[in-house]
Amino acid sequence: MKKITLLLITLLFSIVGYSQFPTPGTEGFEGTTGADLPAPTTPSAWTLGTGATGNQWAIFDNGVGLTRRWNITTVAANVYAGTNSAFMDRENIGINNTSEDYLATPLVTVPTNGQLRFWTRSTINAANGTEYFIKVYDNATAAGQTTIANYTATPAQWTEATLSATYNIYEEKVVDLSAFAGHQVYIAFMMRFTQPTASLGGDRWLIDDIRLVQQCFVPTAGTATPQATTATLSWTDATGTSWEIEVVPGAAGVPTGIPTGTSNTPSYIATSLTANSPYTFYVRSVCGPGLSSAWAGPFPFTTTIAPIGCGGNFVDSGGPTGNYANSENITTL
Repeated sequence: MKKITLLLITLLFSIVGYSQFPTPGTEGFEGTTGADLPAPTTPSAWTLGTGATGNQWAIFDNGVGLTRRWNITTVAANVYAGTNSAFMDRENIGINNTSEDYLATPLVTVPTNGQLRFWTRSTINAANGTEYFIKVYDNATAAGQTTIANYTATPAQWTEATLSATYNIYEEKVVDLSAFAGHQVYIAFMMRFTQPTASLGGDRWLIDDIRLVQQCFVPTAGTATPQATTATLSWTDATGTSWEIEVVPGAAGVPTGIPTGTSNTPSYIATSLTANSPYTFYVRSVCGPGLSSAWAGPFPFTTTIAPIGCGGNFVDSGGPTGNYANSENITTL
């Protein structure tokens, strides 16, 4: 016996338009009611509010484990954002049996330097025989969306220990899909469970806020032009539309990841610095809401000596770190 394949209605997909999913919008499963459980008597939709018939989400499996399928949870503790998230439950399928449950996107075109980004977590702090995969059906055709054998590429996979740093805390996963740039593909979230004992029923998989985006590249060539209490910081970046900057004290200052400033151009003036002191700056690109690069840096610099006067510095001929000459006699007015 096999599960009934359910087609999931999604928002209208457009290669160049601003549809909800996946280019460049987010699929958060809001307004989704989910599939009939434990099994529908007739095929029924996984309702995503609006959609395009013929280009929908789909759920399917390898025929093992017949009472659980991808569904929707509205439990607040299990949702990353909004009120819903996609949810694959655990199931006792019998020792040494293996189930594979797929949640596949509509047919999509991967952008240049494409990335799949989504938030995820599991529910049990133990090893239970569950694995998590991103599978790709490359150069896809609509007729083959639910054929498991078509999903030959595996750009990412995780165990229960590596899916997130803390099992019950959502973590964003970023999967490189640049190898499929310009290709039409189906992207599947596949949970595999091999039951290790008679009692262990595996773990669960929670997914929310899925996006397919162009990679936001890390800035390069960070430089600083310091003054006594300010510094002009600059960098090179081809993808960002704005930037976040963090300036920390010390020649090898450790960043906190909390920006101290922002800029709409690839430069920034840091202020309120201490004269004759080492600093380090870090910068990251922001390419859209919730889409940032990794931090670039460290980029160290040292502020200059303050002019002589109230609050200034007097430095001998050896400079701030060198020695003055023997028998040197200098008068400064």
